[in-house]
Amino acid sequence: MRKLYQKDWDNKINLPKHMIPTNGGRIVNLKTGVSRDRIMSDLFIYQTNAGLLNIKSTDFAPTKKFLMDLCSDNKEYFEYKSILYGYFLTSTKTNTMI
Repeated sequence: MRKLYQKDWDNKINLPKHMIPTNGGRIVNLKTGVSRDRIMSDLFIYQTNAGLLNIKSTDFAPTKKFLMDLCSDNKEYFEYKSILYGYFLTSTKTNTMI
């Protein structure tokens, strides 16, 4: 008889952490910024309420300006916050910034 509970199931769902499932059946890779349709093997049991904007540009200048305004144009603070927020979103420490 097949068991309803699989003991290794918790180690398979909602991974990897840098992939975020969104409404509309899409998934976003926070490390690369690439989105794609979700497939059954993704094994996510949730999705965010956020949808994706149909933006074709990779120009992050408006985003960077907004964040620099929040950091009072302090470049070191901006770099620190960029690394920190990246870690919060992906659980991975990298030195990649906007």
